Amino acid sequence: MTRMKWPETITGVVIGLGLGVAIGVLFAPQSGDETRDYLVGTAKDRLKDTTGRLTKTFNTGRQFVRQAQDTVQQAEGQLKEQIDEVVGEGERAYREAKNAG
Repeated sequence: MTRMKWPETITGVVIGLGLGVAIGVLFAPQSGDETRDYLVGTAKDRLKDTTGRLTKTFNTGRQFVRQAQDTVQQAEGQLKEQIDEVVGEGERAYREAKNAG
């Protein structure tokens, strides 16, 4: 069985897309200025959309981290309380055994 070579495949796809765009620009029915304006406008729109999505993802990640930190702090508090209870019970049992003997 032959394994796919992903880097070569991805490189081929990128080169193919680049050639397709270049040929499309060369044979476009619009003038160079119109094509450049269209490409710059499209790139700005995509950048704006991508920036918005990245910001939203970043904020979601930040919320997740805060929630995780809160959960860890709550768990630490509960664990400390349980340890204090167990230690207290152990000390009481020790005192009772010592006083009984």
